[in-house]
Amino acid sequence: MRSNLTFLGFLRQYVKELSGESTLSIKRLASCCGDFPKLREPLFLYAVFSGQLQTLRSALQAESNESLQKLCDDFGDIVTLDMLQQKNELLPERMYRVWTSYISVRDRTATENHLKEIIRKEIISFLSNKKVSVYKVCKDLEMNQGNVSRWLNHGNPGAINYCAADSTFSQFSSSDTASSVLSVLSSVFSSVSLFLLNRLPTRTRRPLLML
Repeated sequence: MRSNLTFLGFLRQYVKELSGESTLSIKRLASCCGDFPKLREPLFLYAVFSGQLQTLRSALQAESNESLQKLCDDFGDIVTLDMLQQKNELLPERMYRVWTSYISVRDRTATENHLKEIIRKEIISFLSNKKVSVYKVCKDLEMNQGNVSRWLNHGNPGAINYCAADSTFSQFSSSDTASSVLSVLSSVFSSVSLFLLNRLPTRTRRPLLML
């Protein structure tokens, strides 16, 4: 199973994170490269694959950045996705690091989503056998019904976060049926969390579910 995260979609988020700015303005991002050198390659690639290379070149005329200008001059007309995928020797190592980061995030997301789908099917089966509704579980656990429903009923893996769910589970009390649901859900989530933490690189580890 593969994530639908595209390289351009990744770059949109990456340049925001590296710059500390909530903007995709090429001009604004280019002005940040002096303070954030690691932004240069991601911004260059974002400009190329979003069709804004000329905008970046124009921005550099107003605010010079020698390293970023060199990227535009040397690779602006030749870099392609195929070259990144094949690690073409013409491209610099720092450019490949951006691609590697994308692959790491893309595959991590795919792994998480695959495991969430397995969990979802197990929970649906359990609730069906116990004749317990999603509404009752959400009410008893004080969970966000909209998000849980989007995950359990509609299969949206982005609707849930492990840490929030696990925290809510610890506050649970009351009926035997609800307690049984809690026990199963908590066990499943904990097992998957440990599985992912053991498989993913340390720097890419993060909570799985967002409530």
